[in-house]
Amino acid sequence: MKIVYIHRASFEKRPPVISTVINLLKLRHKVILITTNITPDLKFYIENLGGVVEIAPYTIKHNKFKVLITLFDYRKKVANILKKYDPKNHVLWIEGNYTILALQGMIDRYKYIFQIQELHKNKLQFYSIKRYISKALLVFMPEYNRAYFYKILFKLKSLPIVLPNKPYFVPSTNELNKLRLKYSNYISLFEDKKIILYQGLISEERDLSPFMKAFNKLDSSYSVVLLGKDYGVLEQYKKLCPRLIHIPYINAPDYLLFTSMAYIGIVTYVGDTLNNAYCAPNKIFEYSAFSVPMIGNSIPGLKYAFLEYDLGEIVIENNENSILEAINKISFRYSDYSKNANRLYNEVDNKETVKVELNKIKTHIHENTTNNQ
Repeated sequence: MKIVYIHRASFEKRPPVISTVINLLKLRHKVILITTNITPDLKFYIENLGGVVEIAPYTIKHNKFKVLITLFDYRKKVANILKKYDPKNHVLWIEGNYTILALQGMIDRYKYIFQIQELHKNKLQFYSIKRYISKALLVFMPEYNRAYFYKILFKLKSLPIVLPNKPYFVPSTNELNKLRLKYSNYISLFEDKKIILYQGLISEERDLSPFMKAFNKLDSSYSVVLLGKDYGVLEQYKKLCPRLIHIPYINAPDYLLFTSMAYIGIVTYVGDTLNNAYCAPNKIFEYSAFSVPMIGNSIPGLKYAFLEYDLGEIVIENNENSILEAINKISFRYSDYSKNANRLYNEVDNKETVKVELNKIKTHIHENTTNNQ
C-alpha cells in the first residue's frame, strides 16, 4: 500500500509517530512522510528503510494573526507536496487533531486513516474531526477509554482501534554503547547509583514537589534524575532535593540511553482533564522495554497497567510516606516488578495490529482504485 503519512510537528518530538512510520515501513508499505522537521539521523533511518521524507515547515506562533498566516502557509506547502501523489493510488494517514484541522478541505479527494492521540476540547478541532471521522477507513487511538469517548462523542459505528504508545525505536546494545560515548559527560553521574528517573516536561502542570521531598530522605545509594525541558520549576525542586541531577531535553531515541540505566521510573499526571486522567504515556513502554519498574500516581490511565501487570506501585502523590513505601516495596521485590514490566512491552504488538487492520481494508481500497481507473 502507498501511504502518505502527515503530521504537523517535528518528527523527533512525536514518539508515537516515529513508531507507526517504522512499523509501516517494516510491513513493506511505501511510506511518504510529510513532517515539519526531522533530525538528520532519523531522516537517514527512515530513508534507509525505504521511506520518502517531505518537509513542510511550520512554526508555532502565539499571536492569533501570525497563527493564521503560518497555518495557511503550511497548508499551501502540504498541498504542493500532495500534487505529486495521486489520490487513486495513495492513502493518507493523518496524525493528530491539529493536523486534521489544518488539512480541512484538502483531504476530500483521498481515502484516509486517522491516528488521533489526544482528547482535546478545542472547538475548531472538534468541528474538523466531526466533519471527517465517520468517513475514515480506520481510526487509531492510543488508549481504550479515549477510543470509547470518541465512539460515543462522534456516534461512530465501530470502536476506534487501540494502538498504545509503544516505542519501536529502542536502541540495541551496540547503539546504547555508542550513545554512552556520545553522552559520556553524564555517564559518571549514574555509576554505582540506583537511579530514580523522571522523563518529561518539568513544569507546574506536573507537580513533583512531594516526590522531591521523599527522594531527599533516601540514602546515598540513590540518585534522582529529571530529564526534560525546565519550564521554571527546576530550582524549586533542587531546594527540596539538593542531590537532584538535571539533564536537558534530548531527542529520540538518544534519551532512551538514560531510560536503560534507570532503577525506577516515575510516571505521573495531574488528573484534571479527561485527557490527563485517561493518559496514554509512551513512558510506560519506554521503561518496560528495559525492564524498569515504575511508580505512578492514582489516575485511571495508569492504574490499569500497574494493576494488570504488577509492574510497579501506585502512590498517593502528595504523600511522602506513600512514595517512600513504594520504593521499599519495589526494592524488596525488584526482580518480579522488572520481569512484569518487560512482559507488558512484549505482549503489546502494534505492528501486528496495524498489519491486521490494513489487510481488512485492502480489498475496499483495491475495488475503489479499480473503479476509478
